[in-house]
Amino acid sequence: MDHACAFFDIKSSSPDTSQPGSAAFPAWHDAPDTVFSSRSNTFIPQSVRSSMELLFAPMEGITDGIFRTTHASVFGGIDHYYIPFISPTVNGHFDRREMRLLFPSDKALLSAVPQILCKDPSLFLHCTDMLRELGFMEVNLNVGCPSGTVTAKGKGSGMLLDLDSLKRFLDQIYTSASLPVSVKTRIGYVSEDEWPALLDIYKNYPIEKLIIHPRTRQDFYKGPIHRHALESLDDLPFPWIINGDLTTTELIYQAVQQYHCTGVMVGRGFLTNPGLARQIKTGQKMCLSELVTFHDTLFRAYQAELPPNAVLGRMREITKYFSFCFAHSDKAIKRLFKAKSIEQYLDSAALLFSLPFIDDPCYPSSADVES
Repeated sequence: MDHACAFFDIKSSSPDTSQPGSAAFPAWHDAPDTVFSSRSNTFIPQSVRSSMELLFAPMEGITDGIFRTTHASVFGGIDHYYIPFISPTVNGHFDRREMRLLFPSDKALLSAVPQILCKDPSLFLHCTDMLRELGFMEVNLNVGCPSGTVTAKGKGSGMLLDLDSLKRFLDQIYTSASLPVSVKTRIGYVSEDEWPALLDIYKNYPIEKLIIHPRTRQDFYKGPIHRHALESLDDLPFPWIINGDLTTTELIYQAVQQYHCTGVMVGRGFLTNPGLARQIKTGQKMCLSELVTFHDTLFRAYQAELPPNAVLGRMREITKYFSFCFAHSDKAIKRLFKAKSIEQYLDSAALLFSLPFIDDPCYPSSADVES
């Protein structure tokens, strides 16, 4: 395989211009390119690929500005990156954590969509105005987060408990919002039987796109999705996106073909296989050198921004998804999570990256867990 990607000595503070294979490089840079394909690549017709929207789901603690910018530069293929939710307050400004989520921005903000978690229409509208001033082109309303701490405040999927209140909220934001507003929603709070009434409400608004996670709040992220909720949506007056249980090219293609949705939103599938979106659009699978470059670039960027313990936490959370790209990775990933220092982390990562590479990995779960 091609090793044209840039390699760094990530134990130092600056790029190492020596050749791969020198003592300066972590051991995985010398790993043989042994490749195991887990599945045959599903052929997706050009007509479907060209029209399908691929959205990267907001993943709290992972898909911040550094991650989005690095992923776009190494792999690409994503139409829009959705930013983990911002919860506006009466303070009327973004705190340090929120600014780190928002920036660095992606290609002049054209591919990044901030998600807002809010039940107060005035706060939502003020937040939208601030995001517009920063250059964003769309905002997303979170009506899907099932977290108990969120729903207890009547936010996220907690908004589904009172449909009259939800309608009043939507009336105000769609009358006055300074940016197009998309909606990410569950199909109900307790039962899928709530979906028809909820869908009738959504049809009355100029929603930029409706992103549907076909589970209820009570389902959380477990069990099969409610596929019946995705049928007969051809008459929706706006584009709609399916989210949840989409981890391979096969599943994504089947979803688009079966339900005639505009596209898909994927979380863990794009983390497990960072090259999956590009693979869907062009057929080009991820190679080992690209994954190494992605890891190294993320590591350097976080090392420049965060203290060592925070770097360890962030990189462990990301690299655990990379473990599915390697055969027999259990021992390496356990060792990685026990790492107490940067040096121990790098040694563990070296062991992981030296294992036989799988160029078409799949996250072995029944659900994505996006916000």
